[in-house]
Amino acid sequence: MVKGGLVGQLKKGFKKIVLVTSTMMFLNSLLGCPTPLPINNPPKVELNLDYTSGSAPLEIRIQVDGTDLDGKEDIIQYKLSIGDEVISQTTPIDITRTFYGVGNVIVSGQCTDSYREKDEDSIVVNVTEPTTPYLVLEKINDVDIKYNVILPNINEVLLKIKRNNELIETKVINSDYTTTLKNMLKGSYTFDLESTNGDKIYTDEILIPNYAPEIDLSFINTELNEEKELIINLTEPSDKNPEDNQFPIHYISANSFDGKVSIDNSLLNQNKIIIAGNKDKIGEYQIDLSFGNQETGIGNATLEGTINNLLDISGQLQDNETDSPRAGIIKVYDSSDNRFLKQAQIDSSGNFDFQLDEAVSEIILQARIMNGAVEKSYVRTIKGLSGLEDYILGNIRAVPYDGLTGMGITKAQFKTHMMQVMRPINSSDFNPEMYKWDFKEFSSQYPLTEVIISKKHYDPNIEGTFTDTEINNIKSRILDINDINSFFEGKITPEQISVVDNYVSGNSGGKIFLFPAKNTSGYANVFDENGDGYIDSVRLTVGVPLAGEGLDSSILAHEFGHGSGFLGHSELSKTTTIMNEIGSGRIISSGPIDKKASKIIYEDTYKGLEKLNDLMGDDFY
Repeated sequence: MVKGGLVGQLKKGFKKIVLVTSTMMFLNSLLGCPTPLPINNPPKVELNLDYTSGSAPLEIRIQVDGTDLDGKEDIIQYKLSIGDEVISQTTPIDITRTFYGVGNVIVSGQCTDSYREKDEDSIVVNVTEPTTPYLVLEKINDVDIKYNVILPNINEVLLKIKRNNELIETKVINSDYTTTLKNMLKGSYTFDLESTNGDKIYTDEILIPNYAPEIDLSFINTELNEEKELIINLTEPSDKNPEDNQFPIHYISANSFDGKVSIDNSLLNQNKIIIAGNKDKIGEYQIDLSFGNQETGIGNATLEGTINNLLDISGQLQDNETDSPRAGIIKVYDSSDNRFLKQAQIDSSGNFDFQLDEAVSEIILQARIMNGAVEKSYVRTIKGLSGLEDYILGNIRAVPYDGLTGMGITKAQFKTHMMQVMRPINSSDFNPEMYKWDFKEFSSQYPLTEVIISKKHYDPNIEGTFTDTEINNIKSRILDINDINSFFEGKITPEQISVVDNYVSGNSGGKIFLFPAKNTSGYANVFDENGDGYIDSVRLTVGVPLAGEGLDSSILAHEFGHGSGFLGHSELSKTTTIMNEIGSGRIISSGPIDKKASKIIYEDTYKGLEKLNDLMGDDFY
């Protein structure tokens, strides 16, 4: 009973412990306690040397290894430092080094685990004065052998030098001696020191290998234009082994590594290859070269170069009034120096599709409608096009001269008119920027969404009221495509016009406001709040009573002209444009010249803040 009861009590206690533990885990989860990080066991480095002291020359085998309780694979780096020499690798280190200098050398070993924890150990190696003759061999310039004979405690030795076990030189050395053997043939060289009675004292060997031929690629022009041909003059291969240069070392093959270029090897025996960039291949390319012969061996090298993109340009030339294709000419320039690059003649289809003959970083493109050699439009200029990517430009629209003669003005007069009405009032800028409404529904700018006619002025100190008759007349004129709506290319719809008794405040973005005022002809306030060339809102004030009651009825159209983006006044005849100074004897609503101007300012391939000369240039660069 007692024993059974004790076991029962233990079982109950165990259940309670489990319950408490589970509850704590649940609370930890609720409270957001982090999961404990695993405990890392640091590595332990093992540095082993078979000797730690001895007379020079002292040859020592050095090993760097390590252990880790988390497993050998947790050690990610082994490092050995011997004076200025540092060896670092991901596997244990096992090397042999010979110490010639007398003194102490510190040898350090280190290992690092995946948690970047390190362990390091160091051993001091004591190198004492040499007691027997020895020599130090060093290969310099690939085929020269420098040797230094050290003679402690002895007066004279015999030096025998063998190449591939054949004796090539015997020399008596009676003091420390240093010299260099020049341009040695390939092979294994053995240096033996013997005493005068023929006993071998010291031996060492050094190898002059059979080097593969080499070429210098550093001065070869490898820059290639897309789908163009380039003749590459290859440097003549050479060999470090002097005896191998007695044989002709020629190129064997040249092959495209990545398929970006085609290679013609017909001139390979003249150390030349002809390459051509394959279609639509640009960027870095590589060519594998092999060269040599049976006597010298075969060398390999990789020739790297760049294929520059040659700009592909396509689109259609149209006029901006009918959006119809027109014959003409396209010219392209390098924007860095306005240097002419290429031109393309365009037939009546208006279509063009051509490629530049050289690579440039940025271009200027110009287009003009032509009838044979006769200029039929102003020059359209597009700047800032990158030369690094091809362009499907879509429509390029130029302003035609069509209709100007029928209007009784010259092309020069019309351009002057555009300069005058597009620049801000009182501005002296003779190449003004264009300001316009954005009619796109989903744009970063405010699209024109509403025209609000207020019966009273927003300034309570200004008297004047629109009558119902005047409001109906205003609405009709705003919607008339031959009157005010011509300034907006017919974009204002009946649903966009609203009437309020007294507009005070509110969101003004995307709206044109019209207010009445006594004792004034009219004025306009146009707002481009972020300076991007797109109009955000307009406030127009016109004098009342309106036409027929003592004031010029052209005022309404004139102020709406300012509200459309014509910020200045024209000097053309009052019977030609509504946009000259207010006065009598003028047309009542917009005339043909105003409609032609509005087609320019609201052409959808023209952007806000474009310069007038880029829309209506007089000539090509």
